[in-house]
Amino acid sequence: MMRNKPKSEEFKMEAVKRLDNRGSKTVSEIAEELGIHDSRLYAWRKQYADAARKADGSVETVEEENARLRRENRELQLDRDALLKSIAVFAKDRK
Repeated sequence: MMRNKPKSEEFKMEAVKRLDNRGSKTVSEIAEELGIHDSRLYAWRKQYADAARKADGSVETVEEENARLRRENRELQLDRDALLKSIAVFAKDRK
């Protein structure tokens, strides 16, 4: 199996900035645009979030954080609902 070339620190920080300023795009859409897996993007966000904001000169306000958290909550609820539906389909097939 061929491994992807390691990404530069600059690329990772830019990816985190795009994630933080994504608007209505999903994490999956941004990851696909960047040619990486969603989990990589989440890991980079955890690692570089503070550095990216400081470099950008922007600090997230309470309102922005609230909007971001609501967006994330919606995404997680959609993921959960999809998983519950797939579990129901597989459970029905087993009977």
